[in-house]
Amino acid sequence: MYPTPDIPEVHFEHMHKQMNYEICRFSFQSPMKSGNEINDRVQGNVYFHSSQSPIHVIVVHGWRMDQWEKINRLFLKPFNKSGFHMWQIMLPFHFDRAHSTYSGEYMISANIERSVFSVRQAVTEIRALIRWIKLNKGGNVILVGVSLGGLMANLVATADEYADAVISIMYANSLSYAVWHTPIGKYIKQVLQNNGITYDMLKEYWEILEPISQKPKIDRNRILFIAGRYDQYVHFEDALALQQAWDIPNFLPYHCGHAGIIFHRKKIAKDVLTFIHSLLSRSV
Repeated sequence: MYPTPDIPEVHFEHMHKQMNYEICRFSFQSPMKSGNEINDRVQGNVYFHSSQSPIHVIVVHGWRMDQWEKINRLFLKPFNKSGFHMWQIMLPFHFDRAHSTYSGEYMISANIERSVFSVRQAVTEIRALIRWIKLNKGGNVILVGVSLGGLMANLVATADEYADAVISIMYANSLSYAVWHTPIGKYIKQVLQNNGITYDMLKEYWEILEPISQKPKIDRNRILFIAGRYDQYVHFEDALALQQAWDIPNFLPYHCGHAGIIFHRKKIAKDVLTFIHSLLSRSV
């Protein structure tokens, strides 16, 4: 399902400095080729901290995100204060990889097969980056996913044991459920129905993309789940199903919706840092 990637050749281009960070654009060729040259060049930003910390945090963004402001408002200052390096990887068909009307249009869509490939491509690219950091930088690699990025992080956990921790925030478990039962999938659902696709059919096609169908390869005590009880885009029952199936002890239900990513960003950052520091203290 998720081929083991080779160590990529990663290229860096200096951009600017901010706080204690030197910020660079990184890029490498995707281990899985979609045939779209723009999409097959993985890109992202890396914030190298002046402290030479051994902690590298990879942050995976949400669906249709086209700017890093929300991620930076969540984590930039807290990670800077903790001395963490931060890697922001662009998902397939997002940001500069979009090659479409809007960021993310081609990643999750009514094109069932392309959606499956795009998720597999994303998981394989994240695994490749984790391997590169481990080989070239050493230290601990923490994988943090937000919304769709949380789903990607959970899938990486089922395929790879190299991440030292996985943190999923307002994550989905089932893409088919999200498309069929939440507002975010309204137009995709319409196209699918117009082409004779039922919910049961979609669920069968996309079952391989559900983390719940597998078990994590990393210690469940190194996984943190954060979910919103009133989330209209990622229903709480869908997130809860994965937490129960994996028996994740570190589960934080917030009394908020999906917008809690913005309105509860300080609490999220605090909870994420507390979890990371707790793991680091136990590993010393």
